[in-house]
Amino acid sequence: MFRALNAGAVKGELEWKDFQQRLDSLAGFMVKRRDGTRMLCHPSFREWLVWRGDEESNDFLCEPRSGHALLAFMLSRQEGKLNRQQTMELGHHILKAHIFKGLSKKTGVSSSVLQAVWVNCSTDSLSAALASLRNLYTPNIKVSRLLMLGGASVTWCTEVIGHAPILAVHAHLGHVEMVALLLEMGAAVDGTTDSGMTPLCLAAAAGHADIVTLLCKKGAKVGHADKNGQCALVHAGLRGHAEIITFLLGQDWGAEVSSDPQQHHSNESMTGKRQAAQQAVTAAASVGHTQVVKSLLDLKDEQLAVQMDVPDSLWGETVLSAAAGRGRTEMCALLLERGARLEIPNRRGMVPLLSAAKHGHTQVVELLLKQGADINCE
Repeated sequence: MFRALNAGAVKGELEWKDFQQRLDSLAGFMVKRRDGTRMLCHPSFREWLVWRGDEESNDFLCEPRSGHALLAFMLSRQEGKLNRQQTMELGHHILKAHIFKGLSKKTGVSSSVLQAVWVNCSTDSLSAALASLRNLYTPNIKVSRLLMLGGASVTWCTEVIGHAPILAVHAHLGHVEMVALLLEMGAAVDGTTDSGMTPLCLAAAAGHADIVTLLCKKGAKVGHADKNGQCALVHAGLRGHAEIITFLLGQDWGAEVSSDPQQHHSNESMTGKRQAAQQAVTAAASVGHTQVVKSLLDLKDEQLAVQMDVPDSLWGETVLSAAAGRGRTEMCALLLERGARLEIPNRRGMVPLLSAAKHGHTQVVELLLKQGADINCE
C-alpha cells in the first residue's frame, strides 16, 4: 500500500512514519490479519465506500479507478523486470484505471492504443505472460487483447501439449473467445505441436465442434495429418465425435491425395477425404464407437463410401479386423450384420479370427466361429 500510494505522488513522497500513523488511525476499519496484510472490516463497508444512492451523502466516497491507477503506476515504475503474473496484473489495472478515457478526441489516438503503448513500455514479458499457465487455463480475454495490442506474439509456443502454439492450446481446451481473438490478431491457423497436431486436430479430438467450425472458416487445412499420420477426421473418429465427423466431411479438402508415398512431393503430410473416411471408420470400430461407424457406413456420397473389406492406408486393418483385434464384440456383430467378410485379412495377412485369438478376446473368437469363420485359416 505504501509503494502504491507513493506511485501517484508528483511532488514529494509520503514518509513511512506518516503512512503508519494514518494506517493505525484506520485500524478499526482495516483489520490486520495473521499474515500481516490488511482487509476491510466488512463487505458492506467496502460497498459503502465505492457506491452511494442518489440522495445519500458523498462523504468518504472512493473512486476504484484511482486505486487501479496507483497499482498500475507502481508496477510500471518498480525496479527490475515484471514476471508473467505481474504483467497480467499490470494489464488488469491499466484497463480498470482507464486513465486515457475521453482523450482520443484531444490526442487523435484511441485509448486502446495508448494503453497498449503503456503496457509495452513497462514490461519485456508480454508474450510469456500471454502464454502463462494461468492465462492458458483460465484466460482473461480483455487483458489478453491488451497484451496482443502491446506486441505479444500470437504465435508463441507454450510449455504444454508438446510446445503447442497458444492457439492450439486454447483450441484443445475449448476456449472459443480466445481462439476467435487469436485468429483476429493473426495467429497461424495451422501451427503445429511437436507431434504435428494442428489446432483443428486438437479441437476435433477434444470434441469442440464450435471451434472446429471457426477454424475451418479461417482456412484450416482439414486434411493435415500429424506425425502419426492421423488427420482431424481420424482423431474425431477415435473419440466418437459424430457431429464433427459429419461437419469435416462436408468441407473442401482440395484434390484427393494419393496413398502412394512416392507421389508426395511435400514435407507436409496430407490425407485425402476418401482416404481419411476409411481411416476414421477403422479407428472408430477399433474403439467401439457404434454411432460413428454406422454414420460412416451409411454415407450417401459414393465418392466417400467406405469399404469394410479393404485395409485402410494408416494401420493396414479392415474394419472387422480392427474391431476383432481390440475385442469389440458388439462392433463385430454389427459389422457382420452389415456384410463384413470373415476371410479378408489385414495388411499383415491376419484374418479377424487370428487377430482376436492373438490378443485373447474369447468372446469375439466365439462370435466369429459361430458366424462361420474357418478355424484352420492361416
